Amino acid sequence: MDEGTSDWVQGIQMAWRRYQDVNICAVDWRKFAGQDYKSAMLKVFRVGNTVVQMIRWLESYRNVDRNDIILVGYSLGAHAVGYAGSRLNGQIGEIIGLDPAGPLFTMPYDVGHKYRLDESDARFVQVMHTSAGTLGTDKKCGHADFYPNGGSSPQSNCIYPANENEENKNPIGCSHSSVVKFFKYSLNPNNLYIGWDCSNYKHFKLGLCRWNKMSRFGIHSERRKGNFYFSTLTNAPYVETKRTKDDLP
Repeated sequence: MDEGTSDWVQGIQMAWRRYQDVNICAVDWRKFAGQDYKSAMLKVFRVGNTVVQMIRWLESYRNVDRNDIILVGYSLGAHAVGYAGSRLNGQIGEIIGLDPAGPLFTMPYDVGHKYRLDESDARFVQVMHTSAGTLGTDKKCGHADFYPNGGSSPQSNCIYPANENEENKNPIGCSHSSVVKFFKYSLNPNNLYIGWDCSNYKHFKLGLCRWNKMSRFGIHSERRKGNFYFSTLTNAPYVETKRTKDDLP
């Protein structure tokens, strides 16, 4: 779910169904998200409560197991699904947080785990950071946190004028929204969104983590815990693609 339904949400739904037999529900909260940022931020908890009600209905009338549910949220939506998971005592199977919003959640101060996404909100929480310290939070939020290009702006596909293919020419806004593109392409099992567990991006770039454990971001994740760093390419699908099954680490 994200701050309103858009074409890319439908694109994600189509891509996900192409690779997995799943049912997908999208939450349309344009009425709230279209307000000023502070007002939208305060509506996060109302949206989270709506998600809780929907899940309880699915449990009661469709015999859905909480452990089979994956909640996905982008920006403010990441905290909304985190709040929903918290209300359900962390019993959701998995939460995927896409560049959780930073302002008024961890900046200028941390509001605490009760009001933002953290690893207690689901059995497994994985997060990708793409604009940490600006529009996105720089706090670790999950069991597994992924940091493409260090997790901050500008992402490699948002450097201008080298890349004129991006619609958003603002490097920070482009980096924040890049996480949605990365998630969409990660749905394809041939796209290797794989990071190395490392203490920071500098050490990763120096090759100091090449022998550390690796993990994959997205629905194909091995659910390993850690902080995983990797670099991306400037154009889609932004990462290397595998040729055979044996190419995977």
